[in-house]
Amino acid sequence: MPARLRQSAGGPADSSDAEKQYDIPGLNFHQSLSWRPGKAIPVAELLSRLENLSNQLRGYEDDQANSSRFTLLADDLANANLLGHKDKGVRAWVLSCVVDVLKVCAPDAPFKNAQLK
Repeated sequence: MPARLRQSAGGPADSSDAEKQYDIPGLNFHQSLSWRPGKAIPVAELLSRLENLSNQLRGYEDDQANSSRFTLLADDLANANLLGHKDKGVRAWVLSCVVDVLKVCAPDAPFKNAQLK
């Protein structure tokens, strides 16, 4: 019986952290780019997510993009875990996504000044 209690207690928290909802009209990306310590996303999965996001951002066609909608995504992309990742491919895709977000939101970047340094 205690094992069942542990599983049900950890189940909802794990599923809510696994998927983030980026509320960006026209962007169909609902996978998380951040993780908790000890629960890292495997490199192959992370590369796939970042490539998918980059492709979607390149095809994003909203001329009047509201940069405040991109704030949560920008915060995840500017995360030290991604920018300082040990895999060069992850760092390259993250920077590609950052550039794409800057293009879509120009001239109002959703990044904070400290994130752009």
